[in-house]
Amino acid sequence: MKDNKENESVAEGIIELLRDSAFVAMSWGATGFRSILYNNMPGLNFTVNGFLFKGDVTVALNEGADLYEVYCLDAGGNVVKSCNEVYYDELVDRIDGFVEKDTSDEEYYRKCKGWLAENEVFIHCNRDNVLKRADSS
Repeated sequence: MKDNKENESVAEGIIELLRDSAFVAMSWGATGFRSILYNNMPGLNFTVNGFLFKGDVTVALNEGADLYEVYCLDAGGNVVKSCNEVYYDELVDRIDGFVEKDTSDEEYYRKCKGWLAENEVFIHCNRDNVLKRADSS
């Protein structure tokens, strides 16, 4: 069984990979980051609120293969989507494909713009390039 320090070290490494693509990870609405042991593999678990998936994501390091495994879990802890043999430089894109973006950049932009309009979130820049909600003074 892995010790907590090793689990935390692996979790911190995964968080660093996510930080390298912070804007992508932020689009998932990710919260509640915690180190875990999943299927006897150290990893990271967090909750997402994306366009494609809402629930928990677990990223576990298969130390024997030196590759990651990604699991999307519903509220009951059941695996909804998963992929194995994920290299570190593919990790963010794989999670993003499960959680947020399964289309071209152009289509994703249209989807985001539609969501913003539906939720009446209009943001613009004033003369000083300060972002403000359109309904604020």
